[in-house]
Amino acid sequence: MPLTDPQARMTAAMLEGTPSACADLLVGGGRPELRFAVHVRHYRASLTRAIVERFPATCWLAGSDVVS
Repeated sequence: MPLTDPQARMTAAMLEGTPSACADLLVGGGRPELRFAVHVRHYRASLTRAIVERFPATCWLAGSDVVS
């Protein structure tokens, strides 16, 4: 299986909010949904950081409540 397949499944699961779609990829413990939540938080934090760094004026205009 090419690496792009698991990456695509993980991405789709994060965007759709369906951790069960990639639970088999998160091996090595009893609670895969908790490990999935770590990936989701990192994904959202990375997007937020990118927006704040690239578009500071937009963040200022929209307010920090909207961006965070």
